[in-house]
Amino acid sequence: MRKNANTVLKLVISGFILCVVLFFVYSKILSAEEYSSEKMGKVALQSVFNIKNKGKPEEWARDIPVLMYHHLLKDDENPYKDNGAVLSVETFREHMSCLYENGYYTIGLNELEKFVRGEINLPKRSVLITFDDGYKSNYEYAYPILKEYGFKAAIFLISSWNTDEVASFDANDLQYLSWHEIESSRDVFEYASHTHDLHRLDENGQGYLVTRPPDEIKQDLEMSMKILDTAYLAYPYGYYNKKTLKILRKLGYRMAFTVRPGRVKPGNSLLELNRYSIFPGISQVDFERIIGL
Repeated sequence: MRKNANTVLKLVISGFILCVVLFFVYSKILSAEEYSSEKMGKVALQSVFNIKNKGKPEEWARDIPVLMYHHLLKDDENPYKDNGAVLSVETFREHMSCLYENGYYTIGLNELEKFVRGEINLPKRSVLITFDDGYKSNYEYAYPILKEYGFKAAIFLISSWNTDEVASFDANDLQYLSWHEIESSRDVFEYASHTHDLHRLDENGQGYLVTRPPDEIKQDLEMSMKILDTAYLAYPYGYYNKKTLKILRKLGYRMAFTVRPGRVKPGNSLLELNRYSIFPGISQVDFERIIGL
C-alpha cells in the first residue's frame, strides 16, 4: 500500500511540475511579437493586443479611423435600394474580412477616449466600428459576423425607439433593437447615446439638437444618459453647436462623434470627433484608403 501511495504521489508531483513548465512555455509563446492567425484563430487574434504599453513608437497608432455604419440588409431582400444608409450584408462582411486579414484590432469607446487623452497607446492598426440608430439588422447580421472575427463595436441608440417586444426579423419593416437583444449582445456590442428622442429634423431640415430649446435638449440628453448608462454620444445627422457642447459638458458627457470625415488623434476635441460614413457608394479601394492600407 505504501509503495502504491508513493507511486501516486510521484505521479501527482510530476504532473504538477509538467503543468508549471507548460504554463511558462505557453506564456512565452503568447508574449512573442508575432502571431499566426491560423494557429490562434479569429477570436484569439483579437485578444492578443490586450497587452501593456510596451514596444517601439512605430508600433503604435498615431491616429485611428472611426467607421460609421447604419442599417444592413442582404442584396436580395433590400427594398431600400436608393437609401444611402442601407449597406449590403455582403459588403459589410467584405469590410470585416479585410480588417481581419490585415490584422486590425477593434477598440472600444473607453479605449478611444484614453487614446485621445494621451493616457494609453493603441496598436498601429486599430479601428473603432460604430453603428447609428440601433437597427434590428445590427443584431441579425452584424452581430454574428463581428463575433466570428472576434471583433467588437459600438451602437448609438435612440433610446425612446427601443422596446420590450422581441419581434421576428422582417427586412421589409424598419425595426429597432429590443432591450432583450441589447442585453444579449453585449459580448460584442457596447451601447451609447444617439439622443432619447431628438433624432429629428425641423421644417428647415435642421437637427433638433441645435434648434430645440436648451431645456428640452438637456432633458433629452440627460434621460438618454441615464437609461443607457453612458457618457458617449453620436450627434444625429451630425448637427451640434456651441449650445449643444455647453449642455454636454454640464451633463458630464465625455466624448461625442460628428459625421465629419477624418481620423481621430490624441489631443482632438473629445466632443467633436471625426467619423467616416460607410455608405453603399464606397468602393473597396475607398474603404482600404479610409482604414489606412
